[in-house]
Amino acid sequence: MAIFDELSPAQRLKMASTKAGRISSYLHDVVDLHESNEIIQYSPTLRDQIPRSYAANAYNVFQDAMQRYEIVRICAFWDFPSLDNYSLLTVDALLDHSEIPDLVSARAKSDWLQIDIELVGQDKLAPADKQAADEALAIMRERDATTEANNARSVLQEALAELREIAKSETLRSVKNARNKYLAHTLESTREERRSVVAPMNHGDEGALLDRTLRIAGKLQLAIAGGNVEWEDVRRIARREAQALWGSCRFAITD
Repeated sequence: MAIFDELSPAQRLKMASTKAGRISSYLHDVVDLHESNEIIQYSPTLRDQIPRSYAANAYNVFQDAMQRYEIVRICAFWDFPSLDNYSLLTVDALLDHSEIPDLVSARAKSDWLQIDIELVGQDKLAPADKQAADEALAIMRERDATTEANNARSVLQEALAELREIAKSETLRSVKNARNKYLAHTLESTREERRSVVAPMNHGDEGALLDRTLRIAGKLQLAIAGGNVEWEDVRRIARREAQALWGSCRFAITD
C-alpha cells in the first residue's frame, strides 16, 4: 500500500512485529471478555436466576452491552490498514513485500544460531576429539537453524493465507457491517449494503471470528517475532476466572 511505500523492508518487518505484539496483548483482554460472555450469553448460569420482572429488563441491557462490546473489539483487529491501526490488515499490508519472507527466514536463522549449545562432557575431551565435536556441533547447528528458517517462512505463508481468506469472507463482512450499522454508528444503511446485499450477522459469529483471529495472531507472532502465545492456556485461565466470578453470583429478584 502507498502509505507504507517509503518504508524499507526491514522497517516494514520491524513495524509489523511491533504491531503483532500489541495485537496479541489486546487479544488477551478480548479473550477475557469472551469467556465471560460465554457464561452471560450462552449459559443458564445467570439467565435462569432472572424471572420475568423489572430486573429482567436491566439484565437484558447488561447482556446486550457485553456482547456488543465484544463485537466492537473483535472488529478492531480487522479494520483497514493504517499506520495508526493495530489491526491484522495493517500487519498484512506491512508484510506485503517480496523481500519480507527472506528477512523472516534470516531473522529466524540468526536467532537460532545465537543460542549457546554445548555437548555434555565436551570440556573433558582430548583436543583432537574436541575439534571433531565442535565441527559436528557446527554442522548440527547450521542444519537446525536452516530448518527454523524454513519453518518461519512456512508459518508466515500460512498466517497470511488464512488472514487474506478471512478478510474476504462473508462472515467478517457481516460482523463488520453489524458493527458499523448498529454499534459504532446509527445508520439506515452502510457503504457495504449500498454496494451489494450483506447477510445478517448470526448469533455466535463473534466467537468463530475470535477463534480464527487468535490462530492467525499466534502464527504471525511466531513467524515474525519469534514468540509464541499458547492461546489455549490463555483461554483456559480466562474461563476459570470468569466461572469463579459469574458462577458465584446469586440473584434474589423480588420485583
